[in-house]
Amino acid sequence: MGFFRAIVNAARDANEEAHGARLLRDTQSTISCIASLEGEVQLRAMLGYLQILGRLLGEMPNLSREGRIRLGKTMQDQARASFDSDVSGSYAKWMGGAWLESRERSSSSAQQAHFTLSAFSEYVRSTLKQKGGGTARNSRPANRKRIVGLSDSLKKVRLIVRAAVVMADSSLNAIMNDTFSRGYVFGCHDAALQDNGISDMQRCMAEASLSYSTLWGIDDGPRILQETLALQSDPEFQRGMKAGGEDTLASLEGGKVDCYALTPYLQKSRKGTKVPARARSKAATITRSKKVGASSKTSRGKG
Repeated sequence: MGFFRAIVNAARDANEEAHGARLLRDTQSTISCIASLEGEVQLRAMLGYLQILGRLLGEMPNLSREGRIRLGKTMQDQARASFDSDVSGSYAKWMGGAWLESRERSSSSAQQAHFTLSAFSEYVRSTLKQKGGGTARNSRPANRKRIVGLSDSLKKVRLIVRAAVVMADSSLNAIMNDTFSRGYVFGCHDAALQDNGISDMQRCMAEASLSYSTLWGIDDGPRILQETLALQSDPEFQRGMKAGGEDTLASLEGGKVDCYALTPYLQKSRKGTKVPARARSKAATITRSKKVGASSKTSRGKG
């Protein structure tokens, strides 16, 4: 009895892995395709996906696990069948179906697919909110001087993050355990990308992933970014994101590294005191010349 049960369990696990691998592969391919769609078609696909998720969340309590899996697979099949006549609607339906099926699957690949689709939905909500509600970028003076080039802007972002960490006597790894700090770092990158007119979804993700890899390494950077995307609906994350965006735009406008919100937040949160996201410390500008001057004064004093 135990022998045959083991065979059944092994077959079931292999089946789950196969379904998970399919879901993950197709999810990655689909999101890549959506990123290359023309503006209006892409927007309809994104809006449709959010609307379908809303309906699914309402229907799920009335469905068993097997019922959810069957519905998810049916939606994917229907999406493939209607693709030629309704591109945006088909993408939206396919993602909704894959989101539902992957949620109920137990393999690590299926869970990764579900995480990716959930993170994508949060990215879509954030993007649509920024387009509709306006951002700090839209309110900046039209005649201000901007840091030239995306590469220089992202270098400035990394200087802001590293300077804030150093001044708070913290570490890059430590700040990733805090939701506000994750939001702050993400907001810095988001503001730099927007400030340089980068709106293409695929490029935004690629540029952010490269910058995160520069900060945390090629192995951890992309993983940290993916985990961060799933936090975008968290109020604490949103406060950090807003603070990071404001600090970055101020820094790009002035051409200097200003550490405003993150440094005092890290300092006071380490002492157990909650710091509002809008709290500001006096601008602390870190430049190589000041560091050299400070170290030389210390050396003379010791001598």
